[in-house]
Amino acid sequence: MDGMDVVINAVVVIMEHFSKVKKVGEGAFASVYKAKDLRTGETVALKTMYSQETGNGLPPEALREASILRSLRHKNIVGLKEAIYGHEVVHLVLEWVATDLYCKIYKNLPLPTIRSFMAQLLTGLADRKSTRLNSSHLVISYAVF
Repeated sequence: MDGMDVVINAVVVIMEHFSKVKKVGEGAFASVYKAKDLRTGETVALKTMYSQETGNGLPPEALREASILRSLRHKNIVGLKEAIYGHEVVHLVLEWVATDLYCKIYKNLPLPTIRSFMAQLLTGLADRKSTRLNSSHLVISYAVF
């Protein structure tokens, strides 16, 4: 199997197994979609990460993120369901989380909610096995203690 087969296979897997519902985020080297897993009917987040430089193979950031998420299991850290590798692209299939702390952070939050968020963040950080954990991997809910 050569590099072109890997690209075609990754694209085929994405097209056959997932239906993109809508784009929910985009950065310089990644796009995130709300998607439906056609095999299970489950709603997932599909994060597509591209290589920063053409011709350099898989993006190291994506490989690092997949490796970290694969090793972690915690209720406050978003779960990695699978990673699909193509040529210069990595697709991460992640647990779907309907709320986004980044969108909520600028609101005037009541003190009990802030306390709950902080407790969840600290619990997630304390349980992690790697110091390379990214804040976008933390799952925060509105359950107030």
